[in-house]
Amino acid sequence: MTVFNLPQMTRNIEDSLQNVHHTQREAGLALGISRWETVIHVVVPEALPSIITGVVLASGRIFGEAATLIYTAGQSAPALDWSNWNLFSVTSPISIFPSSRNTSSPHLEGQ
Repeated sequence: MTVFNLPQMTRNIEDSLQNVHHTQREAGLALGISRWETVIHVVVPEALPSIITGVVLASGRIFGEAATLIYTAGQSAPALDWSNWNLFSVTSPISIFPSSRNTSSPHLEGQ
């Protein structure tokens, strides 16, 4: 989920850095500091509140999507029994067979 939201977070940080007024940059350069020092000491502190807001909003989106996936997919799986190493058991962590025996479908009751 994080990988899918990286472009949004990157774009938000880029917008935050571009929204710093050009006079702030010019003031740093007029004081005789290099471009790199201007970015570190002038631009980033000015853009930091926007950057933090963007990171918090992107994190909330990531956590929200993960919670939805856990609720829909993760809650339907049987609890794993880590002491059970039988391949044919549904609750075994190394089970390779689907849990079709554990369903309550009427067409599977005779099996």
